[in-house]
Amino acid sequence: MHVLERMPQKKYELTLQLFILFTSRLAKFGASNRQVNNGILPSEAKAFYNLAPDIQSARKWANFTQIISNRTNHARSVNLDPSMVILDMLLNFEETSKKH
Repeated sequence: MHVLERMPQKKYELTLQLFILFTSRLAKFGASNRQVNNGILPSEAKAFYNLAPDIQSARKWANFTQIISNRTNHARSVNLDPSMVILDMLLNFEETSKKH
């Protein structure tokens, strides 16, 4: 396989990894009682404070991260369309973010 043919696959993998990292950081932020020194960037602060204000939301994001990780691993193993996997992931993120 030529290097350029592998580029979309590498971008897909990177997208999945970064998204899972983001949601796990949300969980960690909520669990840390929103302490200032918890490693968030100033540009992330507003989103993190809104999405993970407390320990209950930390649990919600931890569960979400586990579910998404399992689903994306399964999607890769059965070779599902990457764009559909990402769309599903984002729709689930939106749904989860609306839950209180």
